[in-house]
Amino acid sequence: MDKRLIFVTMMLLVLHSTMALDPWVKANIHPVCFGARSNQYDSFHVPYGGKIAAVKLIYLSGYVTCSGHISHWSFWGCGNHPAVKNHVSLAITTSSNALLMPPNQFFTYAGGAGKWAELPGYNSFSPEIILPRFSLYSVSSGQELRLWFGEDLVNYTEGDNAGLVCCNVYVLYV
Repeated sequence: MDKRLIFVTMMLLVLHSTMALDPWVKANIHPVCFGARSNQYDSFHVPYGGKIAAVKLIYLSGYVTCSGHISHWSFWGCGNHPAVKNHVSLAITTSSNALLMPPNQFFTYAGGAGKWAELPGYNSFSPEIILPRFSLYSVSSGQELRLWFGEDLVNYTEGDNAGLVCCNVYVLYV
């Protein structure tokens, strides 16, 4: 057999097995950037149709806050604010703002006020964070999803919020 053919076959096998090791699929070309007030969500589009189980966010730049205090700036929430220091204020929604992730069971305040969630293993300074679903969600190729700061989504005490965070977004297909 020709050595070039063997080499190409081996490379295809290696590439295929490497892709199979990471089930996360990147959903953005440019950074996805969301703000903490005034409807500053950002959109991303799922690359394929199918069923998704989670979204992973990997921090790139910026900070957000739920108050003006310097120690309350963070990647995903309100830093060292005593009431929410182990929480994140993030939401993934449809293009019509129906909540997809995280599930309501993770929200700790009555009625999901502010969309403050306790996600085991994560806090507002985690360099990456996974927002899970308890049931699979069907998406179409190119479907728009939105990333929100939770307080901004529900217009909850956002008057003292500030900042902008940029991240990469990955989707877990199953």
